[in-house]
Amino acid sequence: MHALIERSAPYSPVAVRDVAQELANFMLDNPGATESDALKTGRWSLRQIERFGPAALTIAASKIERRI
Repeated sequence: MHALIERSAPYSPVAVRDVAQELANFMLDNPGATESDALKTGRWSLRQIERFGPAALTIAASKIERRI
């Protein structure tokens, strides 16, 4: 996860973490949601989704593992 944040320059690690966390929560709250669904909410831009999506998937997967 940390490596994904580091590669997201020029965004600050805090901004990456926060956006990725929000995207992860969206995915967990909306099973089967797509990038298009995330865009429709107006909370994220396509650029944010493309850049932070991999980190969000990692966060979501770790949350799911903790629940099991």
